[in-house]
Amino acid sequence: MHDNSAQDRQPPDDALDRQVRAFLDCRPLIEGHIAALVRDRALADDVFQEVWVRFERVTRRGEVIANVPAWCRAAARLVALESWREQRREQGTPDPELLSLVDRAYQEQDGQEELWHKKSEALGTCIDELPPRSRDLVVRRYRKGDPISTIAGQLGQSVTSVKTALCRLRLALGDCVRKKLNHLEAI
Repeated sequence: MHDNSAQDRQPPDDALDRQVRAFLDCRPLIEGHIAALVRDRALADDVFQEVWVRFERVTRRGEVIANVPAWCRAAARLVALESWREQRREQGTPDPELLSLVDRAYQEQDGQEELWHKKSEALGTCIDELPPRSRDLVVRRYRKGDPISTIAGQLGQSVTSVKTALCRLRLALGDCVRKKLNHLEAI
C-alpha cells in the first residue's frame, strides 16, 4: 500500500530549487509591488514574509507555479487585504481600483527580471558613488523610510529644502543609472 505522506507529494528537489530560484530572482519586484500596495515599511515586511510562507507551502505540496511573479503579486494583495481587515487601519482599505492599477503596473514588468536586476545594481553603484551627506539622505529616506519632517528636523533644515535635495538626488541618480545601463549595452 502506498502512503500519501507530505514527503511523497513534494516535488523533486530540482523542481523545488527552480521554484525557489524563480522566487528569489523576482524578489525585488515582489518587494516593490508590496511596498506600492501597503506604503508602510513594517507591514510590507510582514506581507513579504507571509507571501514567502504561502509560496513555500504551495511548492512543497508539489504544485508548480508557472508565473511566480504573478502568483506572488496575487498572494501579496490577499495578504495585504487580510492585514488591513484585521487591523482596521485608520486609512481604511484601499480603493480596489487603485490596487488594480498597482497590479497592472507590475504585471507589465513580467519577464523583465534581468533588466530590473541590472537597474538595481546600477542604482546601488550610483548611490555608493554619491557624496556621503547625499548618500545618507537617500538611505534615510528611501531605505530606512524616515519621514522627511524627521530628517529635516535632525539636519536643522526646512522640509522644503530636504524635499528639493531629494528631488535633485532622484534626478541625478536617474541620469547615473541611464549612463551605466547605456555603458553596459555598448559593451
